[in-house]
Amino acid sequence: MDQNQHGQPTQEAVGKNQYQSNPMMAPTNPPSETIGPYVTSSFPREKQHAPQDIYQEQLNNFWAKQCQEIEETTDLRTHSLPYARIKKIMKADRDVRMVSAEAPVLFAKACEMFIMELTMKAWANAEDHRRRILQKSDIASAISKTDVFDFLEDIVPRDVGIPRSSIAQNFDLSMPPHQNVTYPPYYVPAMVTGRPIPDQNHHGP
Repeated sequence: MDQNQHGQPTQEAVGKNQYQSNPMMAPTNPPSETIGPYVTSSFPREKQHAPQDIYQEQLNNFWAKQCQEIEETTDLRTHSLPYARIKKIMKADRDVRMVSAEAPVLFAKACEMFIMELTMKAWANAEDHRRRILQKSDIASAISKTDVFDFLEDIVPRDVGIPRSSIAQNFDLSMPPHQNVTYPPYYVPAMVTGRPIPDQNHHGP
């Protein structure tokens, strides 16, 4: 009995020394922080993607898809924009005398990609404002946020809205004053002892 009592503390001390000498044998429970009634783990959480990162990823995927389509395309004669209109715009420059057949094709594809990219950026601005309708202000915002589109700032200005004060002023000017409105004369006969009073302005037989 005495030997067991003397040997038990020795075993416990040996066990503690094993944990201290070999840290790999220590408990593997993750550390935690206690804040009020909640316990939060100290491990880093998965980062949430910001909306700007999502839009940039969509734009990168768009250009990667466009490059792949250009490499795989063999027939360049099918485009959404008319060649005649593009050729007419090109000839608006007085220095341009002749236009080859391939030039309108390349311009049509470039204009199509330009419109698609600008639309994607404008739609991202509309979603930021929780709208489902693309407005002119969204296009202006996309132009102002993109350096390569700075040549369009004079064409599509940033302040495209009309102040509400000017709208109210124009509305008031379009309506005639209340005191100048004339109403047609009307007559309501009064009843006295069951008989109507004759109209004095009415000249009859």
